[in-house]
Amino acid sequence: TTGLDGLLMLGLMVGGFRCWPKGSLARRGMVCSMVFLLIEAAIGAALVKFELTADNPRPERAWVVGIHLVNTFFLLAALCATCWWTGGGAQLRPKDRPAQARFILLCMAMVCLLAASGAVNALGDTLFPSESLAEGLRADRSTTAHIFIKLRVWHPVLAIVTGILCIVMAGDCRQSVARPGVSLWAARLQGLVGIQLLFGFLNFVLLAPIWAQLVHLLLADLLWMSLVFLALEVWTAPIIAEGGDICRVGQEG
Repeated sequence: TTGLDGLLMLGLMVGGFRCWPKGSLARRGMVCSMVFLLIEAAIGAALVKFELTADNPRPERAWVVGIHLVNTFFLLAALCATCWWTGGGAQLRPKDRPAQARFILLCMAMVCLLAASGAVNALGDTLFPSESLAEGLRADRSTTAHIFIKLRVWHPVLAIVTGILCIVMAGDCRQSVARPGVSLWAARLQGLVGIQLLFGFLNFVLLAPIWAQLVHLLLADLLWMSLVFLALEVWTAPIIAEGGDICRVGQEG
């Protein structure tokens, strides 16, 4: 799939470089997307080279799979920004709204940390499956359990904290930035947080079958993309003066 993505990305860059001029934001987004895809391929190659695959329970595998998923999020963010700029989106100006910018960046950092813990959690569920929910809970409390099992308890804690932060942040953005796109992506983010938390609980009850892990990951990707598009809307929104005049038009050029 990485090879197929590479061909598609190459096609995007060839077509994009023909359509957009040198120095354009769209070109920058395409280049960033390609860089993160190459990093993605390098991490995947490292997993194979150092045999951190199949049933290998080495602790360093947790670091690699966590970094792998976070890099996937960066790749998605770069692709979202590329879509934004090829559609005529403005240059990002987070300093225009420092309070919202800090809140959004905090949520982004927490979602990345949550994703990394989720990757480790999925790895532990795959390598050390439980026959029943009671057995899984006993394994979580065992002092002799593998590190992948001991770390599982932190994922739901991070999920609840991160979910609350994202819901509050989205609500704050809707109140602070009067823009239809902000309201749309804030509502989508809040809805996906609720769905993801519910599905995470279902995944836990079902003892994390592969299909449920994949759906959980898909929802995480959609949640992250909603967060990125919300950030793009907020960081390009024009500032309205007290008299109703627009101090900055949020369009490139």
